[in-house]
Amino acid sequence: MERRRRARYTESVKRAKAAFAVAVLSLHLGAACGGSGCATTDDEEAKTPVGTVIGYVRLEAGAALPMYPEAVLSREPLRPRARPEPVPEECAAAARASRMPVRMSQARGLSGLLVTASDFRRSPAYEPAAQRVRIERCALTPQTLAMSDKDRLVLENLDAFPFAPLYGPAYEPRALRRNEKLFIPVRPGTIEPLACSADAPCGRSDVFVLRHPVHAVTDELGAFRIGNFPAGEQVRLTAVHPLFEDSETVLWVEPNETVRVELLARPKPRFVQPEPAP
Repeated sequence: MERRRRARYTESVKRAKAAFAVAVLSLHLGAACGGSGCATTDDEEAKTPVGTVIGYVRLEAGAALPMYPEAVLSREPLRPRARPEPVPEECAAAARASRMPVRMSQARGLSGLLVTASDFRRSPAYEPAAQRVRIERCALTPQTLAMSDKDRLVLENLDAFPFAPLYGPAYEPRALRRNEKLFIPVRPGTIEPLACSADAPCGRSDVFVLRHPVHAVTDELGAFRIGNFPAGEQVRLTAVHPLFEDSETVLWVEPNETVRVELLARPKPRFVQPEPAP
């Protein structure tokens, strides 16, 4: 009898400890999930206080603009297609130009970088939208696209040539004829390249799919504006691009307040071309 009582007591202690461990783990996950897609109701989203963050992303002093190696501009599917017709001559020049998707202004502002928030607890309200990429003059535009997980990715070909676009891991390309649209499924929390098959390259677009709507892409001057920045808590702000190291800062924005910030971006060494020998 005594043994059975002790066994029952030991089992109840184990269950209590297990329940406590689960509660602690849930607490940590709930505290950490904010910028990664916490589940919030429509009422909570509508009440989320926000401010505005505006600023610039500039190239670090003394650094050179990075570029993609030529090999990454075209994708090779597992099952290649037969080339239907000669590729337009202008595509070679367009493909070379797309190796350097980030441009620099006179004030060293960098265009085409994603600026995104993270580590916040409450996500502001957002209306899903169609995010469009087009093939025009043998090039994909825009070359950096930021979208939220509920958005739709739409690709349209405006050229006469039937390019075969590939997104992420691809088995077999499908020709996209002029003025046709392709609706591409995306996965939250990913960055995938959008390109065309190797027989007919059309440059590259980097597609960021975030789990929240607090982000922007820098314009031709390197400027950005985030008008739905979570207020009343400490939030991490990061400039991101595959060619650059992440550049980040931590901000506290009061409701309806506008905060200005500047981030310096450093190229990843493997994407910087060596200076030619004199």
